[in-house]
Amino acid sequence: MNLIISIITWLFYPFYLVQGLWLRAQGDRTFPADGVVEGSVEGKAPFINLLVVGDSSAASVGIANRADGLATQLARKLNEKTGRAVQYTSSGHHAAVSEEIRDYVVPNLKRQNYSHIVIALSTNDIKNFHTIARWEKGFGGLLYALHARFPRAQIWWMEPLDFRFVPRLAQPLMTILNLRARLFAKSGIELCEERGVYSTPPLKNILPEDFCSDGFHAGEKGFQKWAEQLSGYMVEKL
Repeated sequence: MNLIISIITWLFYPFYLVQGLWLRAQGDRTFPADGVVEGSVEGKAPFINLLVVGDSSAASVGIANRADGLATQLARKLNEKTGRAVQYTSSGHHAAVSEEIRDYVVPNLKRQNYSHIVIALSTNDIKNFHTIARWEKGFGGLLYALHARFPRAQIWWMEPLDFRFVPRLAQPLMTILNLRARLFAKSGIELCEERGVYSTPPLKNILPEDFCSDGFHAGEKGFQKWAEQLSGYMVEKL
């Protein structure tokens, strides 16, 4: 079945390419948010030391300030649910794919005693039409690299969202991307299970207002939902 889905998406690649280029030309340009990449939330000990690393989502692309981005909102939610102090760092990179995070970002991260690492990644690998083999090499290698550099950290990854709810996309683009996303999700879950990483279901209850002005990247409300859902799973494992 996976092979059939993969073949179908590649057969539709010419339509995907033309429509994707047209939508890109018509869309708003978005940039990483302003604000600091590190911060803390006061609370009781022992504190949670959180790193959010990945692509545009980790960089808070599309919103005005990082204070409303994923790392900060996730830190607040963890604090609300546990009462514990949270120190957080975000390392986001616009348009990055898994192999770039593996090769160029992880080796340059500060060596800190992170207790929790969240990987915000997969969208660019999917939309850039990387093969599953390339994804598995890049993402799987990234999991190993993070474990090697931060051996005491819990590592978390959320499955790619349902592209049918992304307001910027139209048919057949959204269906093609969503079929590919499900293939990448299946592979990503298996890699996480093999390599001691927690994977969680994709974001639920997605609405148009959860996106920023470009209709593709998450907005403040989207990051809030993401943080609420992910923090629930993380608190269960604390």
